[in-house]
Amino acid sequence: MIKFGTGGFRAIIGEDFTKDNVQQLARAVARKMKDEKVENKTIVVGYDRRFLSKEATMWISEVLAYEGIKVLFIHRGVPTPLIMFEVKRLGLDYGMAITASHNPALYNGVKLFTKGGKDADEIVTNDVENYISKYENEELKSIDFEEAIEKELIIYDNPFNEYIDCILSQINVEAIRNAHLRVVLDPMYGVSQTSLRTILATARCELDVINERHDTLFGGKLPTPNAANLKSLQNLEIKMAEAYLEFLISDVEVKDNFIVNKLLQHLHMNIESFMSLDKISEHLGITPEYASTCFKKHMGISLMKYSKKIKIDRAKVLLLTTNKSMLDIAISLGFYDQSHFSRTFKSFEGVTPSEFRNTHYI
Repeated sequence: MIKFGTGGFRAIIGEDFTKDNVQQLARAVARKMKDEKVENKTIVVGYDRRFLSKEATMWISEVLAYEGIKVLFIHRGVPTPLIMFEVKRLGLDYGMAITASHNPALYNGVKLFTKGGKDADEIVTNDVENYISKYENEELKSIDFEEAIEKELIIYDNPFNEYIDCILSQINVEAIRNAHLRVVLDPMYGVSQTSLRTILATARCELDVINERHDTLFGGKLPTPNAANLKSLQNLEIKMAEAYLEFLISDVEVKDNFIVNKLLQHLHMNIESFMSLDKISEHLGITPEYASTCFKKHMGISLMKYSKKIKIDRAKVLLLTTNKSMLDIAISLGFYDQSHFSRTFKSFEGVTPSEFRNTHYI
């Protein structure tokens, strides 16, 4: 049974996600397009790295081509926004992506897009379901994929450069270059790495990538950026802070100061703990006065303000990549309570944590 939800058609592979079902869906879209007499009977289709995604896109294309719909086939795994971009860029009425987004690995699905690269609304998807029901007893017909390629009924499409150029035109690349950023990217075995690698490389970021191999089981994890899945990224951040500390320190011209080296290391390694000047000094076997004076002299910022700054930077990541509550984030970063966290956050960012999440969360 084919039933659209808010994120498109999603189903378990081998149960409702089958060749017959996705081809029935393709026929329904084709018949709808022909009945609507769309000016340009062309559709763009693409897929992610899930199991059977490419094959399902080929099955769909074979039916669309048979039905007289010209197919622009993006012949590489790509992120869904790229397909939406291509629908909008070419002024097409429809597009399709084979993906199940953040669903578990045993799922796959189809997302339908309409003019402007927008997600198909409920009116459109209900209409597609009606078309499926109307023709479900009719024999499915298709054309062989390679034959359709030869007849130019299916045409390979690669809008990658245009997509990247569009993104780069919307950001301040020069500012990112001047920041000399080192970035850790976790694409979670998905398709985002290709575009993100290119964008970050263009911005001259030093890049480390984890979980980049093609794994249709997503490393045995749910492919969503929740707190549990971010653990490996956080662990790598800690290892990098330790491994590259000498490099970072030489950049701020404090290489000759062993104490500042140790203070920086302690602050980054214990970012999730409550830290006081007395506790830090005791751990390193030095006086609070010496720790404070030495750090401020070489870093240009007080030790405790630096400690708060790196906590707030981590909080910003958690606010945008997890659904943790303000209290959970506050406690996880060693703040007294939510109020203490909120006041500190606002003193650095000019807005409360809630305002920051509401403004920036995608």
